[in-house]
Amino acid sequence: MEETVFEIISHKGMIPGMAVISTAGHDTGSIYIIVRVDGRIAYLADGRLRHVARLKKKRVCHFKLLGQAMLPEQARQLSELDNERANQILRESITAFLSDKASKE
Repeated sequence: MEETVFEIISHKGMIPGMAVISTAGHDTGSIYIIVRVDGRIAYLADGRLRHVARLKKKRVCHFKLLGQAMLPEQARQLSELDNERANQILRESITAFLSDKASKE
């Protein structure tokens, strides 16, 4: 299901599948992918330390958006996959996103 413009605006531009970097807390500098958004809270995973089965709950003011790393539909479907496969997809998406960013700079 695609999000409406109103939902995207109400979520401060955050949509599932976006890559973010933590700017506060003990995980400062860590890169995650948004799996789910609930108001001003995003649920994040990286496939390494934070798995899809144990999402990191983080307020919007504690991270910075980097860009779209995977399609929103793919991010929403991660919870339907088995944990190992979902985490593998997350790791691959983050690696591909970072290599694309590095090649553009």
